[in-house]
Amino acid sequence: GSSLASVVAGSSKPTRTWDKPYFGDITQKNVTAIVGQKAMLSCHVKHPGNRT
Repeated sequence: GSSLASVVAGSSKPTRTWDKPYFGDITQKNVTAIVGQKAMLSCHVKHPGNRT
């Protein structure tokens, strides 16, 4: 097998890992919030494809 592609069980269609959706890196690692209040968490999804 290749490190760049894998074959899905029961299918001959290769899937590339870089085409799959994933959460992008974020610069802020710690979030401070007040108990009982809303907190906004920001994230970026890379390669969402047709998933909305």
